[in-house]
Amino acid sequence: MIAQANARTGLAEQLAAARQEGSSLVLAPVEPAGHSFLLACLLSSQREFAPKSRIWILGASPRHRERLSSELAHWAIEPVLLPDPSEVPQDEHLADPEGEADRLAAFDALSSGATVVLASADAFSHPAPTKKMFAERG
Repeated sequence: MIAQANARTGLAEQLAAARQEGSSLVLAPVEPAGHSFLLACLLSSQREFAPKSRIWILGASPRHRERLSSELAHWAIEPVLLPDPSEVPQDEHLADPEGEADRLAAFDALSSGATVVLASADAFSHPAPTKKMFAERG
């Protein structure tokens, strides 16, 4: 189904042209129910001309990112969910350890070569752990 959609729309060619020109490819408006299918088509097309590149998909809400992750699994795409950083408490207590563990697990998956990432803009507000840190732990 994805191959047929890509063939009919020429999506791979549009992505290649945008990349060569250094421009953006705008596909809008897209209803929320179609987000995962469109992403699956884009990822399939993108893999044809840049198979080792990492794709970052930014979603506004955790609920939306969780929904996309679950729907992308139906298209055999297993994205890494990069959680937002925990709020740093003002009273010198540790941040949420479970949230931080999820965040570190996502960075570990990224350091192992994961190519599709779902995140929010807030996920970039704190520095990522270094590769050296993972090497020391493992």
